Amino acid sequence: MGDMNANYFSHSQYLMRDGQRSAFSSDWNIMPYTFKDSYAINGHDPQSSTGFGVKIDFVYFEQTPLEMGQVVDSKIWTNCNKAGSDHCAVSGDIILSGGGGGGGGGGGGGVTTAPASTTTPRPTSSSCAAFDEWPDVDNGVTCSACTALVLSAPHGGRCDIFCSSFGHVCIAAAEEQDENCQVKYTSECNQEITGTSDMLCTCERPRPTTTSTAPTTATTTTTATATITTRTIAATTAAPETTPAVAEGGFQPVDGGAGRACRGASLRDNSASYFWKTEASSLDDCKGLCVATPDCVGVEYGQKNQRCEVWTRQEGIGASAGVNGYTCLSYKGGRDAPTARPVEFEQVDGGEGRACRGAGGISDNKPSYYSIQHAASLEVCKGLCAASQSCTGIEWWDNNNQQGRCEVWSSPIGSSKKVDGFTCLRAIVMSTE
Repeated sequence: MGDMNANYFSHSQYLMRDGQRSAFSSDWNIMPYTFKDSYAINGHDPQSSTGFGVKIDFVYFEQTPLEMGQVVDSKIWTNCNKAGSDHCAVSGDIILSGGGGGGGGGGGGGVTTAPASTTTPRPTSSSCAAFDEWPDVDNGVTCSACTALVLSAPHGGRCDIFCSSFGHVCIAAAEEQDENCQVKYTSECNQEITGTSDMLCTCERPRPTTTSTAPTTATTTTTATATITTRTIAATTAAPETTPAVAEGGFQPVDGGAGRACRGASLRDNSASYFWKTEASSLDDCKGLCVATPDCVGVEYGQKNQRCEVWTRQEGIGASAGVNGYTCLSYKGGRDAPTARPVEFEQVDGGEGRACRGAGGISDNKPSYYSIQHAASLEVCKGLCAASQSCTGIEWWDNNNQQGRCEVWSSPIGSSKKVDGFTCLRAIVMSTE
């Protein structure tokens, strides 16, 4: 805010003239004349006198709902007739730079920092959720391009784990410089950032999975696939991973299905305990997750945000609400529903307290080795593996008793790394002979 009266000062305002001042637990260097008037009201020269001295003389910190360039109406300017001060105040830009300890003066160097916003900013990209939907953001520090400063401890210091906790995937990871958006050093998404309480994570929504139809010409294609361990001597080669096709026989539309969101006993009965949610690239994928989930009674699917709710309410889905873009289906099984593979699981290096790794050792953890799903329990994670024709094992984390994180591996699990709270299991396909 800029006050145009050079002689006015109120105890409710924090006066900041040129030089160094402390505010918000930091020292700031106030740059001379960096505050600029955003309006030339009624033809007045922004640099001219208002009759009370220099038009803009000092800057003070005060929480305000004003947008950039908005005028506070007063009595002495034409069209400033609302109640208020005897002069107009105009919001604008101000440059604040870290001042360090001791020493005053105007121009000092440092990291250029913007004043805190009074509302939660939105990412500049539509590829991710609004920042107010991101968990564990540290002191509200958000950056552009779907990046935020987040607490590291709840997510094991890994940005991939953080991003997956709200249905996103990690794009980049870094350690911050001074509790802001400046990068100290970069890291891999799946590598733990240690020695810090927070980290910079860039998260985006998963991109839809696309499929293509193979040409009908007579060609031979060799596909590299993972080898799935079986109880028989001969190993079998897995087919490329596909989500089981779910026949309509096991699913029935609720109140027409399309344009409906699932509910419990009534229109307003939508307890979060009735379902667990995850990302699914299609309605059929969402159905497949239901079939693989013990006690699933139906699904709700949102095509726009690829949101899949797998319902496990004991009494089933009893009602629905009209919501465009959503589909609600009840599930009661059926003879034509897909059958999960007969799979058993063996512990990798003891299982509990272990995170899965590839054949290259504890640093071999490429994102291409697995897909990330949400699973309410370890048993649900196992079911997701059983429903996948190329699953070689799973890594599960309860996410600190929140929505669980399930890695469904399609590459051989050759080793593991000690990580508290994680479980690594290798899939053993049982022979049907």
